[in-house]
Amino acid sequence: MKKKDHKIAIIDLGSNSVRLIIFAIYSGKYYKLMEQEKEMVRLSEDLSSDGYLKEAPINRTLLTLSLFKDLIHSHDVEKVILAATAAVRNAHNQSEFLQKIKEEFNWNFEVISGEREAWLGFLGVVNTISLDDYYLIDIGGASTEISYIRNRTLKEAISLDVGAVTFKDKEKDFYKALGDLEWLKERADTPLIGLGGTLRSFAKIFSRNSGYPIDKLHNLELPFESAEKTIKTVFSKSPDHLHKINGLDKSRIDIIVPGLTILHSVMKTIRPEKVVISGNGLREGLLYEYLLQDKKTPVYTDVRRHSIKNLLYNYDMDKDHAAHITCLSERLFSSTKKLHNISPDYLYLLLNAAMLHDIGIYIDYYLHHRHSYYLIMNSSLYGFTHRETLMIALICARHRNKSFKITYTDYKDLLTKDDLFIINLFSLFLRIAENLDRNEEANIRDIEAKDSNGTVTLFVLSKKNVSLEISAAMKSALDFKKLLGKELVITQKKAEG
Repeated sequence: MKKKDHKIAIIDLGSNSVRLIIFAIYSGKYYKLMEQEKEMVRLSEDLSSDGYLKEAPINRTLLTLSLFKDLIHSHDVEKVILAATAAVRNAHNQSEFLQKIKEEFNWNFEVISGEREAWLGFLGVVNTISLDDYYLIDIGGASTEISYIRNRTLKEAISLDVGAVTFKDKEKDFYKALGDLEWLKERADTPLIGLGGTLRSFAKIFSRNSGYPIDKLHNLELPFESAEKTIKTVFSKSPDHLHKINGLDKSRIDIIVPGLTILHSVMKTIRPEKVVISGNGLREGLLYEYLLQDKKTPVYTDVRRHSIKNLLYNYDMDKDHAAHITCLSERLFSSTKKLHNISPDYLYLLLNAAMLHDIGIYIDYYLHHRHSYYLIMNSSLYGFTHRETLMIALICARHRNKSFKITYTDYKDLLTKDDLFIINLFSLFLRIAENLDRNEEANIRDIEAKDSNGTVTLFVLSKKNVSLEISAAMKSALDFKKLLGKELVITQKKAEG
């Protein structure tokens, strides 16, 4: 039975901020972000002094929740998922605070344990980043969760009762607890994935000050040396000069140093090969727990595949046409492999570009190859590194013609000259495949290639007359010769059966 479309809202009541996200859910398995709001309420402010939430941050929080409720109502949300973390978890007046919320909004917040907070952070990461083995750190306002993941399975996790806001009062406890975690010291060079406000601020500082070419935080990778350099740049500033750091939000000036001190201490203990930023965490973990509630473990088997399908659904693409172009593109790659000598390890870039090549039509048919580039670079395409995302976007951008220019100097920190050749060749294959299905009727069943005397002949197998498709595909013959040094001939071969 098909599940009806609906909307859900998730509120994360943290120690430093309150966050709201609203998703539209389609067919019970696809989703689209509709709204996102954040308010810095500093609920854990002065909590360490006596363990009680104070009146001022409580009032700020209640005001924010009131605004969020109005927003939720305007979106006609069917289900609201509510989670409160360390500040509420540790407060002596937790019951009184939650009762106020119940009386004003008729909401019952789940006060999640540190272990569950680590689990939800893991779900937010494992369903959006394609790494098998890594450490995970989530630095909040009043707690820090550290985990170890092997083969995409959570193996170790701990929640430390200290965060960016409370670090000053619990510094000694943090260092002692960190020193006791032997499993943190056993796997040097394992990547460290970080999430939370401190990590997002850290990523923005790196991006703004390094000239990083892509304006996207999720799955941003920093080599250990670059991560350490960025942290030390912040540490070198006096408190009065932190506001001058490019990329640092004013609301985080007073907690960025303690937050990065926690991160740096864990980095020095683990010695990861790289630090990877996750823009997704607890809230997205609650989303995937909801979407995958029928599974024993709410984890997608293939992050990339589900993300591609989710985008195709959101942008109302012709999935049959996309699948056929993907098939033809694969046959072009395989039948000419002796010419291009590109490793099959790169084939997935072509296949995923083929699935997404027409996504720009959602904006407008005219110049849709350019729109495809924009949507791929700015949508939630999960499971791909920034380099992979950029290559897929550029392949799609050039699939109709070569008018979309690639300025290598803009991306020299991400792409090699070999990558540019792959982009140009794969966009050529995609252009030929697209023209071979010009009528979008999937008339061509297969492609065979023969290389003889400086000419490559592509035999396209079809029962129907495909002279129109062949004529369109032959317009790429000049580019074929430039890239592969061979003349191109395309001829029809009658398919049997």
